[in-house]
Amino acid sequence: MRCDALASEAPGGGRQVSDLTPGLTVSGASIRWPASERWIGDRITFDADVGETILLLGPSGCGKSTLLLALSGLIPASIDAELRGTILCAGIDTQTVEAGQLATHVGVVLQDPDAQVVTGTLLDEVCFGLENLLAPTEDIEPRALAALRQVGLAETREQALRPPTELSGGGRQRLAIACALALDPSVLLLDEPTANLDPAASAEFYSTLAALSGRSRTVVLIEHELDDALELADRVVVLSRTGTVTHDGTPAEVFGQHGRELLERGVWLPIATQMALRLGLDSDPNRALPLTAAELDSILDETPPQLHVVERDRPQGGLDDATAAIHFNVSGARVALGGAEVLHGIDLSIAVGEFLAIAGASGAGKSTLTRAIAGLVPLRSGTIDLDGIPVADMHAHRLGEQVGYVFQNPEHQFPCAKRSGTASASAADPTRRSQSASKRCWTDSTSAGTRT
Repeated sequence: MRCDALASEAPGGGRQVSDLTPGLTVSGASIRWPASERWIGDRITFDADVGETILLLGPSGCGKSTLLLALSGLIPASIDAELRGTILCAGIDTQTVEAGQLATHVGVVLQDPDAQVVTGTLLDEVCFGLENLLAPTEDIEPRALAALRQVGLAETREQALRPPTELSGGGRQRLAIACALALDPSVLLLDEPTANLDPAASAEFYSTLAALSGRSRTVVLIEHELDDALELADRVVVLSRTGTVTHDGTPAEVFGQHGRELLERGVWLPIATQMALRLGLDSDPNRALPLTAAELDSILDETPPQLHVVERDRPQGGLDDATAAIHFNVSGARVALGGAEVLHGIDLSIAVGEFLAIAGASGAGKSTLTRAIAGLVPLRSGTIDLDGIPVADMHAHRLGEQVGYVFQNPEHQFPCAKRSGTASASAADPTRRSQSASKRCWTDSTSAGTRT
């Protein structure tokens, strides 16, 4: 489905795009990795006009990130994969250019920011791309500092000389964004750029992106948290689980008319649209689903939903059960990463059977705390006990049998090249998985920063 007429208002219809020269043209694209018989994407076809912002959505595993690599020209120029079909980026055929030739036209922010950090300071990191593109020497540092200010990482040159190891995962994400913004590309490709950012930082990022998006910059954005992104989106392109383009239209058309179908296909929706579906507000085929809280509020004023309260039995144990055994006990825990103390005297008890959520702003130390509890990073002082035994004194094999850990970046815990090898290694030898994860975690902590 494609509606060529773009409305002038956001978020329902997007911004008006006057120049209809394609910034991106995708025709019959499919990608295949080496040694794989499966093609990713079923001859994907769409275009993005100059100045247009496209929200690229689809269920997990449908090939969105792989497609973004092909749009940037990294596939096939730098990454070994086969591309079928044609992709024109800024008018250039991505299959006919050498590695790096599209760098002056395309900025890319990948899903994993650690994959893009290569230097020792924030300033050097942002300057690196400009230097490789032979930007005028006198322009490099001012452009880099301006980009760092835009993403809130440095207001002064002294602050820009900090090492990336001092940044949280969200901070490194903003650093990757600054590197892309400094190049001032005509095409900007963003793969879940706010995945590691807290709500305030996410809203600030989209405010910055809105100021940068204009009539001359094409943006393709993969995102799950859609509410902030909607205000920028002119179009929404949806891929099915097999990589077929199923919907292509304005946000109001795609979400407002096909919300239930998208939800069933595993596609994320705006919060207001999800709430409307849960309240059964899609029963009227002549009424579009809301995209924003204001639209939802307006519909509820007109048609109050029929609510049904379902009572559930209270689970046994947990915080209300005074007799619940303490599983983990954290006392005065302090952790330092990259020379800076991240956790400052944490006291915490976790009962058997308890489901605990740890919340906080980017850089507060959430991931560091969970890694310390799992025994993956050492304490500067304090203790963490598992069933009365200090985690620091437990053998890796015994700890691996009792504690499972899923990293923010899953690639940090894959010790084998094949899925079967990883699964069997974990099951047959928990020590290997625990030691491998611990080594990776500590290496990342000291070289690329892990504070989240």
